[in-house]
Amino acid sequence: MTANYGELQQYLTYLGSALTNIGMAAQTVADAYSSTDGWSAASLDAVRFAFGEADAPRPAGLPPFITGKTWWDQYFEATASGQGTEGAAPKDFTDQGQRINPDGSVTSTAVAPDGTVKTITQQTLPGGAGTVVTTTTTDANGKVLSSSTDRTTTVVHGNSTVTTTTTTDAEGKRTGGSRETTAYGDDGTRSVTSEQLNAGGDPTSRKVDQHNADGTQTVTTTDGKGHTTQELHVGQNTDGVAPSDATSSPTKQALDEIKQHDYGI
Repeated sequence: MTANYGELQQYLTYLGSALTNIGMAAQTVADAYSSTDGWSAASLDAVRFAFGEADAPRPAGLPPFITGKTWWDQYFEATASGQGTEGAAPKDFTDQGQRINPDGSVTSTAVAPDGTVKTITQQTLPGGAGTVVTTTTTDANGKVLSSSTDRTTTVVHGNSTVTTTTTTDAEGKRTGGSRETTAYGDDGTRSVTSEQLNAGGDPTSRKVDQHNADGTQTVTTTDGKGHTTQELHVGQNTDGVAPSDATSSPTKQALDEIKQHDYGI
């Protein structure tokens, strides 16, 4: 029964990955046509590319940050590197609780059915300036499969708040990170800039979410070279139909018009 339960868990994990992949394929098609109008029809080649067919040409409107690497590519890369399928399909970990360490940090432990152990240790920096989170994954024999540390700090400059996360590997080498800047204007505006950073600390992508004083909103996404890959404009909120005016809605008027005629076949 335990073996069957383990197989069922694995099946559900891959089923979840399959359903997610279908959704991601649809998102890829949507990204390819995000800069066109609503009447543009997606080509068959775009759909073939989204589902990972190697001979399908890359859609012209696809944002450059989409590399084209498929789930299968990542699966075989993880297998070849000796990391199993962890990079392709998430393991079903069972929480084993937490413990408080002598230095005040908190360690959470979870175990997968195959014996893989994941530990996450979170420590608050002095003065509450930020946190350090170290995630380590080991196999059933205690061999370290992966280890990374995220150091997050928050700094306030006037009307702006900057939260920076730096990711390092087991040797302490920087591998990437992120930065989010929230700025408030005196006129009631608010701007949130989210950036993904590479190992050198340079932005590889940037998204600016601008909330204007008039209620409009603009979301602009750019790549590492500053080229705009997507831009979204949201207008002001409109008032809904009041309950007292519902009887004069266009839908009701159309239904009343239909009822006045005999459309029998």
